[in-house]
Amino acid sequence: MFDAQLRLCSLEWRLAYRQGWQWCYGPGVYALLSIVAHWVVQGVAPSLWPQVGWVIVWILACLSVILSVQTFFAPDEEYAMSLLWCVRGAPRTFRLWLKYTIGCCYLILPLSFMSYLLSGLLAMPMLSSMTFLSALALAVSLILGLGLSVANLSSALGGQSNLLIMITLPLYVPVIFWGGGAIWHTQLGLSAQY
Repeated sequence: MFDAQLRLCSLEWRLAYRQGWQWCYGPGVYALLSIVAHWVVQGVAPSLWPQVGWVIVWILACLSVILSVQTFFAPDEEYAMSLLWCVRGAPRTFRLWLKYTIGCCYLILPLSFMSYLLSGLLAMPMLSSMTFLSALALAVSLILGLGLSVANLSSALGGQSNLLIMITLPLYVPVIFWGGGAIWHTQLGLSAQY
């Protein structure tokens, strides 16, 4: 039993990074769009960036997470063949928990590192950085939980996930608005309860 769980853990880590460029796709798009947004706002209203900078970056971070979730859960032949010999002895609950945990590391760590780099590069106020990272960790957990549910239902339906993705996509919107509101009120110095 323990041997099967250990093999499954090793498999999930290897499959999460089965293509070396996949992990940097989301953070790369996030950094590029953040720099472009900074240039646009600085060109239109330079005094506006300290007020809305973290909110714009937050929205872009959530969009990059949504892009990365689809890549992270994308099934391929290697994944299917590896699961045949690896997961027979592991309970389904453990497999879902493991996928969720590895997915959080796969998505949160690169985005957190990129956020610290962007805060210095784009001269963003550090007041909201801790709120930003805390909200980002919670948002990634929620988005990943929704993605995991879609992936689980998709495998049960034989891979027909397009309809499920269309149904669950609006569920990401409240997460984005909640985090944006928390960061906005932190920047304003107001006490807001969420």
